Amino acid sequence: MQEADKVVEILRHYRHDYLNDIQLIKSYTALGSHNKVEAVIENIIYKAEQESRLSALNVPEIAAMLLTYNWNSPIVPVVIEVQSESGDWSAEQQKAMTFIRLVTAWLEDHALPGASQSLQIIFRELDSKELILDFEGELTMLPSQLIEELPGKKEAEAGMAFLYISVKLNV
Repeated sequence: MQEADKVVEILRHYRHDYLNDIQLIKSYTALGSHNKVEAVIENIIYKAEQESRLSALNVPEIAAMLLTYNWNSPIVPVVIEVQSESGDWSAEQQKAMTFIRLVTAWLEDHALPGASQSLQIIFRELDSKELILDFEGELTMLPSQLIEELPGKKEAEAGMAFLYISVKLNV
């Protein structure tokens, strides 16, 4: 796909998402559900702030993957949260990308289709750069093998309805 075609495709998806949000606002306004209108607007603002923070981490491969991930209607949609104000994560990009790809691929294969699912991906920077993948939903099997296959030192907890993995990337 040529560069211009990619740009048009990205803009088409973004326009579609925002038109959906505007339609929700219009519908809730017509119904007089002002609390729901406010919730939709707050969600739009929060999502835009998180996307902006992700873009500021200097990890273009991860940003491109995560900002477009939900467009393909995955079984497990992702939610992004960035708890890093000004960090440059470029040195950790490949390691983080490996974790994200392995976990999302495993979840797409082992999450129960049709169930309510969510994978929150958190970029946290306190004393070190930490990547957290926090899944809630229903699994068809325990992720024991996945956890063993993930490289490096990590903390993990899992059950049939959750998976929590935390890895310090720059240690």
